Amino acid sequence: MDTDTGTAVVQLLLDAGANVNVPSDEGETPFYVASSNGLESLTKKMLECGAVVNGNNGKKVPLNAACKKKQVSVVQLLLANGTNPNVLEEHDECSYPRPSECSADKGPLIEACLTQNVELVDMLLEYGADPNMLYMSCKHVIVYNS
Repeated sequence: MDTDTGTAVVQLLLDAGANVNVPSDEGETPFYVASSNGLESLTKKMLECGAVVNGNNGKKVPLNAACKKKQVSVVQLLLANGTNPNVLEEHDECSYPRPSECSADKGPLIEACLTQNVELVDMLLEYGADPNMLYMSCKHVIVYNS
């Protein structure tokens, strides 16, 4: 299906009251899928229809997925529409000896750094991403890029 046809079909579904925030068994919402696949026009339409910008309770966060897949235009759209640049996505338990001191949860800045996308890192920092957030074994994100 081409993008224009896909957009038209999704618009029909949205007009009929489709809920963009209902998660699948894997926790993926239609909004998450659109964001993670770089479907900017669909992401925008879903935002207009009330998409939850920060994801479902820390699971499958659209901004994290868009950063991980280097979807620059979607990241810009999400940030411009109020997505928290420090929102964490739940992952496995931290392996650090003192788990209360850190988390294995990932934020968008960590995802962008791990892909080494300078444009995304800069954009996230401009929107207030915390460069001192810790990840895995309580190491700063800087350690993972050294």
